[in-house]
Formats: sequence, structure tokens, C-alpha cells
Amino acid sequence: MTEFPANTGHLGFLEGTKFSNRQEMSTKRIHGPIQAGIWNDSSEYAVSIVVSGGYLDDSDDMDTILYTGQGGRDPASGRQIKDQELTRGNKGLYNSMKLKYPVRVIRGFQVEMGPEKGYRYDGLYLVTSSRIEASIDGPMIWRFVLDKITDTLNPSISPESKQIENERGSIRLNRSLYIVTKRMYKVNIWKSCPKCSKSNGKEMEFKLFAQLDEDLDWNYASSDFGFAVKRETATNPLGGQSLCKVCRSNKKLSGLTRSQLHGEIIASGNWSDIEEFL
Repeated sequence: MTEFPANTGHLGFLEGTKFSNRQEMSTKRIHGPIQAGIWNDSSEYAVSIVVSGGYLDDSDDMDTILYTGQGGRDPASGRQIKDQELTRGNKGLYNSMKLKYPVRVIRGFQVEMGPEKGYRYDGLYLVTSSRIEASIDGPMIWRFVLDKITDTLNPSISPESKQIENERGSIRLNRSLYIVTKRMYKVNIWKSCPKCSKSNGKEMEFKLFAQLDEDLDWNYASSDFGFAVKRETATNPLGGQSLCKVCRSNKKLSGLTRSQLHGEIIASGNWSDIEEFL
């Protein structure tokens, strides 16, 4: 069994453990800094992150997090005004990826997947990839993909965490809802955006995700509204953001409701429900 440094891992905390505020987390040493989202704990690698909605470019579906590095933000507006550098916490997450060290993830009340109040420890994740790319605001940012470590590698599960896991299943189904339509030779895949669909009540609102052309090849250029493709996960081989780019940039642009989708609906549901049709 692989041994990790003493400042990594659960540190005795069960998944689902809640904390009233950042000060309590710092006092209990699950995440030291009061403000910074990444903690290296005086190491060359990162030991924990807090997901609290500080960056527009973040996305999170519980199992996979697309996490924006630190630095370059205007404290007044929250917008990205400078390029980020591979230093401090960014370098820590990069080194964690290289070393394959687990990172504790804490979610705050500020994000949709977080608790109603305070902060919640959601277990261990591995940084599986990193890259530098343009932010929504323009300047370059570091982005890290963190994938949840499975229960077999992460046995410290509390009863409360099991309840969270059960809720995740239904959340993931609702937030990864696809509809496949066929019109002439083209097959379109539509993906619901959780923020867009909330504004539309029970009638789900969809964004164009990707489509097959006449040669049955994926036409990624047709993907609309900022859903990323080829960001693969086990539950979503095509990949995709949790929120569309329009919602992540706080702009308003209506999508399409289910009744407005073009063509014959041939499948709907989560990815496993529709992949046999592709």
C-alpha cells in the first residue's frame, strides 16, 4: 500500500464532517489559510483545497472538479485581470499531480454542490491533469482537474457521507441529463445546464452539446454555449462543463426547452441511458 506524507489524507476526519467557518477549519488543521483556496502546508505539494465559487471558470459535478488556480484576480470586482503563474498553491497542485498525492476537498455554502451553511469535508481527490488556458475574462489561468478517489481507496465514510453520496446519485442524474434527437442524417445531443434549467422550472432547458455530421463523425465545432468537449470522465465520455459558459460568465442568453428541440427524440436520460444510440 502506498504511503503518503503525514499532512495528506483524511487526518482523522470523516467525509461529510461540517465546519461552521474557515476559522474552525484552520484551527482543526484540515485547511489552514483563512482566505486562500489552496493549502500547501509548507510543503511543495498541495494538501487541501476549498471549493467556494471564487472563480467564474470553475465547474463541479461532485465526482470531477475543474478547479481554477490562484492569482491574477481583481479583489474588488472578482474578475481576472492578470495571467496566473505556476507558483504557490498552483505549483502545489501541479506537484500533487506529478506525485499522485491525494488532496482534501472542502466545499463551502457558496457553491451549488456545497452545504446549506458553513463548510463540508467531501473526501480525497487526485489531481489528474492540468493546463493553462484563457479565462472567461481573457488573462491566462491554470486549471486543474481533480477526480474523486473511490470508496475502495477511501474507506473512511461516515453515515452522513453515505447520505450525501445517495443524494449525489440523483443530483448527477438530473444535472447530466441528455436528450438525443435525430433529424435527417444528423444526430444532436442536447445537455441540460443546471443553472439554466432552474430558471425554467420543471421544464428543462437545454444547450447544444455536440452533434454527429453526415459521416457520423463528431462535429465539435458545432458545440454551443461553452460546454467543453473531450474532457472525458468515466460517467461522461464526451466530457463537459457542469454549467454552460453563458451561465459561468453571468450573461443571460436563453437556451432551448425540451419542446423546442429539433428532430425526433430517440433517447433521453444520463449518459449510460443514451450511449447505445450513438
